[in-house]
Amino acid sequence: STLGNAPSSGIEPVFMHSYIRTSEQPALPEGINRPSMSPTAYEVGQDIDANGTAWVAEEQGDETVLRCQEDDHTHWQIHPTRGICKDQEVKDYAVRHMEDDGTWDPDAEWAVTTRDLDVDDHLTQMKALAPFVDSSMSKTVNVPNDYPFEDFKELYKKAHATGVIKGVTTYRAGTMSAVLSGDDADEEDGVPRTEAPDRPDTLPCAIHRVRYRGDHWTILVGFLDDDPYEVFAFQSEGETPLFDDYSDRIDEGYIRKNDSRHYSLLGPDGEVVIDDITSHMPSDGVREETRLVSTALRHGSKIGFLVEQLEKAEGSIASFGQSMAKALRAHATDHEVTCDKCGSSSVRHVEGCMECADCGHSRCS
Repeated sequence: STLGNAPSSGIEPVFMHSYIRTSEQPALPEGINRPSMSPTAYEVGQDIDANGTAWVAEEQGDETVLRCQEDDHTHWQIHPTRGICKDQEVKDYAVRHMEDDGTWDPDAEWAVTTRDLDVDDHLTQMKALAPFVDSSMSKTVNVPNDYPFEDFKELYKKAHATGVIKGVTTYRAGTMSAVLSGDDADEEDGVPRTEAPDRPDTLPCAIHRVRYRGDHWTILVGFLDDDPYEVFAFQSEGETPLFDDYSDRIDEGYIRKNDSRHYSLLGPDGEVVIDDITSHMPSDGVREETRLVSTALRHGSKIGFLVEQLEKAEGSIASFGQSMAKALRAHATDHEVTCDKCGSSSVRHVEGCMECADCGHSRCS
């Protein structure tokens, strides 16, 4: 039973009743036809007819995916980078077993998961069973990643004080790899994977006008709860940036998302300044670069690191990279950039390079 159905072999609580896993598949089911173009070629909400198979383009995070609309096949999707994928529900063994015999009640007091139990609940469970076990039991006390050391000591003291518990195992979230994890699990070993916060329809923004080697750029930095969330960049015609009439110049406003890939710049009073921001971008390359920088921002990358990378831009995107870096640098906190050699926070920009004022180390050297 343990090998066949993968239930816990001890008295561990259920981790999650069920969850959805999206996995890559080698092919679509017979009779389901694939659209001829990549998901990125369609607008969100667009209906697609693929030789008789109905699909719809939907937004998932920062990407557009295609989901099948045929009866009994809505769990199939086409992902822009992963290809053919299928949503599958993974259900705990005990939940499936109790559903089969009609005894499952997800709202029952006993239908708890690891997320519902505190430390004392774990110890109470062990205390009830310990008198009937002559050695130890497979039971882990789950504690948060920031669980204080003094509380750790108290946990073991409480276990000893029961007089019957013979051993205790604890797991502090984020201290081991290859351990069960949920959507809101604490940071694991390795590279943490994050979910970007949803974008409201309208975000406040700062408007930067930057000049680099004769090129005039207008950089828009959108904010979510005072944190930089997205960027847009476009060049201006002629000798001066957009909003060249000083009386009409604005330094802040709002970025409104009208629909997929259609954003408008609004003034402080809500008037439309630019109806379609992306149409002012000079090239597909700039559009893609701003999208990548926006993705990094909304997933929590430090601005100081992004500035450093943008300053390394060469060739045809050098003007864009340096201008974007200058705009973002205005929103970097002092503690974000430190010297790689001595750790000092006295880092300054000298001729496009980050240089330490204390030890003289330069990241360009």
